Amino acid sequence: MSGRGRTPAPYDARQAVRSRLLPALQSAWQWWREEMAWLIAPIAGRVSGARTPVVLTTTASGELCLPSQGDELAMEWQAACPGRSVVILLHPAVVMRLPITLPRSARRNLREAVGYHLSVEAPTDPATLHFGIDAVRSRADREEIVVEAILCARALVANLETAVEQAGASGCLVGFSDKGNAAPEVTFAVSRAVRRNMATTRLNRWLLTAACAIALSIGPALYASASWLAFRTEASIAHKRSEQGEAIGLAEESARLDAVRDALAAARNSPELLHVLEDLAVHLPRQAWVSQLHFDRVRIKLAGFAEDPTAIARSLEEANALAGVKLESVSRMDPGSGEPRGSQFVLHAMLNGDGPQ
Repeated sequence: MSGRGRTPAPYDARQAVRSRLLPALQSAWQWWREEMAWLIAPIAGRVSGARTPVVLTTTASGELCLPSQGDELAMEWQAACPGRSVVILLHPAVVMRLPITLPRSARRNLREAVGYHLSVEAPTDPATLHFGIDAVRSRADREEIVVEAILCARALVANLETAVEQAGASGCLVGFSDKGNAAPEVTFAVSRAVRRNMATTRLNRWLLTAACAIALSIGPALYASASWLAFRTEASIAHKRSEQGEAIGLAEESARLDAVRDALAAARNSPELLHVLEDLAVHLPRQAWVSQLHFDRVRIKLAGFAEDPTAIARSLEEANALAGVKLESVSRMDPGSGEPRGSQFVLHAMLNGDGPQ
């Protein structure tokens, strides 16, 4: 049968690992978010300002209520306010729309121009009103614009702010939305706490952006500074070498020659194996048999048999090529073992650099 239709085994193995790994990672991520929500949510809300405020509306008579409530349940909104910011959307019946015609040049300072127009032509005292600008339309046939101003009473706004503060809200924003959106299209009043929260949110966002920028730029900056420092150091060394001429090269060559000379002197001062063996042949008694000899240019180790191992140690102490002769072990041999008669010994000694050359 042809094997063209079958999937290669390594691919099947990768698919199996991926099918098990992805659900495990998703489960771990979900568990981590659930376990760390108490820590992450406040930090994320403080940085992004994403905590949803409480949205309240007013009735035609100016009473506060939740958006889903009617007039008969207008007092149940207090339970949702403690510790949270509140957005109050005024009912269309408690605001007044006033179209104002202004010259096109007033667009640059539109709010000041509307405020001046209201102070001159408003039917009531402008000090008792809050106003906002909803829409601006241009007239093609004239150099004029039509501004849709939204007016509300200051006393109503003050009463709403007082009621919300008494309910325990952390801040209050009063506005108007003609389309029913949660975000007001026209803002009449913003409490000091809300302004402070908005400023804190902006500051936290800037700090987070700055921290991310610093974290992303510190690596390239360190690499660039290290490269610059290495270049400066190499340039300084090259400059010093050029100022000294051949002195540094001669000093380095002299140091290498001194190292070679010291190594040669050390090799000459260390006794060679032939000299050590000659000295051992002279001082070892005839009744001694050497079975093992270890030589490493620093010390020598002998193992063998003798009638009196202590006499061998005393005899080797007189050898010029050895120093510090020590008898390490002595053991009496079994007569039936087939080994030479006497005692087995192991001794070691340091090589004497002042021995015969």
